[in-house]
Amino acid sequence: GAWHDVSIPIDTVRQQVARREKVGLSRIDLTRVTSPFVIAGRPGSAGLVTGKIAQNRIDIDAIHWEK
Repeated sequence: GAWHDVSIPIDTVRQQVARREKVGLSRIDLTRVTSPFVIAGRPGSAGLVTGKIAQNRIDIDAIHWEK
């Protein structure tokens, strides 16, 4: 029930994408990102759609980029 600040370093995102796509870090061009923030479940995780977890709510506020 409490608010929390979360910070995700953009270099961490770039490294994860490069690893997943099996390309060099220099190939990751974040200027082409069209949906910078998405909440998504994992494929096949029915628990994220039904049951107790579905009754919980996630509120997101004040998303911003900063240097």
